[in-house]
Amino acid sequence: MLDRARFIQDGGDPVIVYPQIGVVQGTNQPVVAVQPTTIPSGTTVPGYGQMDQLKDNIFRSVNLTLSIPIFNGLQARAGVQRAVINHEIARITAEQTSNTLRQNVETAYNDAVASSKSYNASLRQVNAREEAFRMTKQRYDNGAATYVEFEVSQNDMFQAKSDLIRAKYDFIFRKKVLDFYQGKPLGF
Repeated sequence: MLDRARFIQDGGDPVIVYPQIGVVQGTNQPVVAVQPTTIPSGTTVPGYGQMDQLKDNIFRSVNLTLSIPIFNGLQARAGVQRAVINHEIARITAEQTSNTLRQNVETAYNDAVASSKSYNASLRQVNAREEAFRMTKQRYDNGAATYVEFEVSQNDMFQAKSDLIRAKYDFIFRKKVLDFYQGKPLGF
């Protein structure tokens, strides 16, 4: 705090003045305000030190604040409860992820078994259709079968071979999915 001059009233009669607010150009005649200004009577003291300021304001206000963080607004307890809940949510999420992975692996295994059986069935189907085509071709060559029967038998054989190729690649794909879940490198 700086020591500044201060005004001390002495209780005397105030002085009423009409302050000058400007001058008339050309004549330099003063222009005064219509409203008077009241100046209280008193003297100006050159310094107003800190000790004087304290003496003047000592009994005006005193504040005391005491903060005891015993309960901490129950924030610590709420934080612990949130942490327990977040831990439980993380555990449930991990369990769900584990179950989803297990279901995916089981589905991949069942798909591989089914495609293996489909491939074996297609292989037997191709052998049977080839044998049927061979016999129909002999009958056609001997004149015992019509051209339509020959073409139907040939189309059945080609369809069986097509199904075999589809079943083969489906089986290979399903095996690669199982290899992926087992962590084996995927080479082709």
